[in-house]
Amino acid sequence: MKIRAAVLARTGAPLDVVDLDLAPPGPGEALIRLHASGVCHSDWNAVDGTAPTRCPAVLGHEGAGVVEAIGPGVERVAPGDHVALSWAPSCGRCDECLRDHRLRTDRDRVAVIGCGGVGLSALMAAVAVGAEPVIAVDAVPAKLVTATGFGATAGIAWAGGAEETAEAIREASRGGVDYAIEATGRPEAMLAAVLATRPRGAAVLIGIPAEDAVVPLPALTMPRMERRVLGSIYGSSKPERDFPATLDLWRAGRLPLERLVSHRLRLDEVGRGFQLMQDGSALRVVLDLTS
Repeated sequence: MKIRAAVLARTGAPLDVVDLDLAPPGPGEALIRLHASGVCHSDWNAVDGTAPTRCPAVLGHEGAGVVEAIGPGVERVAPGDHVALSWAPSCGRCDECLRDHRLRTDRDRVAVIGCGGVGLSALMAAVAVGAEPVIAVDAVPAKLVTATGFGATAGIAWAGGAEETAEAIREASRGGVDYAIEATGRPEAMLAAVLATRPRGAAVLIGIPAEDAVVPLPALTMPRMERRVLGSIYGSSKPERDFPATLDLWRAGRLPLERLVSHRLRLDEVGRGFQLMQDGSALRVVLDLTS
């Protein structure tokens, strides 16, 4: 069958929207007609080489649509089902899938460093589960204003360095946060997250850094304060459990995800979508694949 897709021919090249041949679904696969797809900074990491990607590649990893067909062995979805796609699927049976890495933020103090689309999503989640305070940190004043509109109780401008910014977070949180969530991928921001935590606090690193990036940590304070550094990909989520919970929060009005979508574009406008993302004009760009 023929499909249209945004293809990256090689690292550094512009995206080309072209027709491609797609095989029917094989064992364990489902064919989804996508209605919408998000434009994410992770896609740009493939374009500029921050995340080495085998090319040619079809970019895009956030999507929603309707199941059109299923392959042999598929049991949990059927044609006609409306689905959201997970780019980090789990089998639900192996040891890694059965381990639970969820963070407890219902009582704990939280700071979010980097208030782009991903950072605002983390901030909204912290607000939804009752964290207090929730502190937004960014170098762009306008993003702090936006974060306040999403429920942040305080906004802190990047103070020029990790130590200075961490000190401002500690002051605003009355001694440091339980979780400092870093969403930029920059080593200085990662260090600030570590330094902003209170004793037994955790820096949660979700930004994607350059391949050769290194974060220097203050070794003495790590064991004495029992600070932790946690990596998190895709929110350490189990899609089969967490997607329905997220949808329930949205239905209850506690997680207004639609407010994150600032621009809706056609697939052939994907280049403009990246421009909006890079210049800070967009919260989240969604490509409408039905037009």
